[in-house]
Amino acid sequence: AAVDYAKAVLKVNALESMFCTVHGADDVPRPKPYPDGLLACCEELNIKPQHCVYIGDSPTDGAAARAAKFGLSIGVAWPGAANSESKLRESENFDFVV
Repeated sequence: AAVDYAKAVLKVNALESMFCTVHGADDVPRPKPYPDGLLACCEELNIKPQHCVYIGDSPTDGAAARAAKFGLSIGVAWPGAANSESKLRESENFDFVV
């Protein structure tokens, strides 16, 4: 997602104060499944990737977390989503799928 969209989602859900950094496909050199956005967040927050947990809802989310060498990745399937629980599991990109 683009940065403006991500920030709008945070705002409408009253979550913007909980996030110190937000990146999207439009402000990093390469979007997911490449790790560029995830690594930018780690760098800005001064956190090692292996100490991070990534929660995502698409196979490319899990692929980006693996490429960034995050400590843990969790795939979340939700009703009506294009990526079903089985698709997330079949991708083998997540450590856990719920």
